[in-house]
Amino acid sequence: MKRFFVVILLVAMIAAAAVVLFRPHGGKSLVVDEFGIDKAKFPYVLWKNFSSEYRTIIAEVIDYRTLRGTDGRILLLSGVIEPIDEAKTVAFLKKNVLGKEVTVLICSLQTNYSGLVHSVVFYGKPVRCLNRVLYEKGLVDVIIKNRFFKKELWFNAETD
Repeated sequence: MKRFFVVILLVAMIAAAAVVLFRPHGGKSLVVDEFGIDKAKFPYVLWKNFSSEYRTIIAEVIDYRTLRGTDGRILLLSGVIEPIDEAKTVAFLKKNVLGKEVTVLICSLQTNYSGLVHSVVFYGKPVRCLNRVLYEKGLVDVIIKNRFFKKELWFNAETD
């Protein structure tokens, strides 16, 4: 009987090792949230500080940092303060997110007096952080505080 349990334990250990060694993604664990975002790929985001997360389709690009979703919410990209070249930034937004589904992290439960929802937007496949991509492409200037992003990682993290 003891030998039977040893054999079962050995088989279970071999099966577990095979799963770890032969799974996709080069043996790395792939943990995604319900919106398909692998949070480990965005170490500069302070995930716990967001009030909610949802999906919407971008119905309108209002300006270089303001989008309207099909749900009617007006999204203001958190951290983005001014464009380097507004026409190029708007063109980039129209090409990459207009009419497409995005995942939105809301920075607080309340909107400001203007009704804008401060947010961080994720788009595309592979998933990318729109706020950061605009900065990396030299399209916008940003002010990064340690409220929704880790400032030290924002400027030093590898590309998404």
